[in-house]
Amino acid sequence: MAWGPIWRRQAEGQQDCCAEPGCSRRSEQRLRCWHCGRRYCRAHVLERVDEDPPRKILCLGCAMQAGWL
Repeated sequence: MAWGPIWRRQAEGQQDCCAEPGCSRRSEQRLRCWHCGRRYCRAHVLERVDEDPPRKILCLGCAMQAGWL
């Protein structure tokens, strides 16, 4: 199950960690994926800079599905 590590970290009270499996960096409050709603660190999100604010922020998985990559 791919999301098991995330649920385990949340159950252990580490809700401020990045939702990317294997990443132990702290997520930033502002960096929430527009599509899935999970919080990520700066290294695991893409921000669409060619849009007017508020700009969409997507995690890498959602960005690949949306065709950003």
